[in-house]
Amino acid sequence: MEDAYLTPDELSKILKFKKQSIYNLIHKKVFILGIHYYKPSYKKILFKLSAVQKWIEGNGNISVNSQFDNNANISIIDDDYEFKFVKNETIKNLINI
Repeated sequence: MEDAYLTPDELSKILKFKKQSIYNLIHKKVFILGIHYYKPSYKKILFKLSAVQKWIEGNGNISVNSQFDNNANISIIDDDYEFKFVKNETIKNLINI
């Protein structure tokens, strides 16, 4: 079964959130690029409905390791993916668990 992808307008109607609240969740890094949303072009954002549903239900909680090493590496782990970010916030490693 294919997953549904929604625009910010469509997602705001489904969640009953203001569109700006959805953008705020992106800015606060609650919604993560490549997990909750994708940018097929510079101005277009598409949200993966199943990932947003996991976030709502609390099953897709993201935990950030607050232990930083000297290079300020951050690990973000959820049920499906493990990300490692370096100081400049680029993805260092992506492992499908």
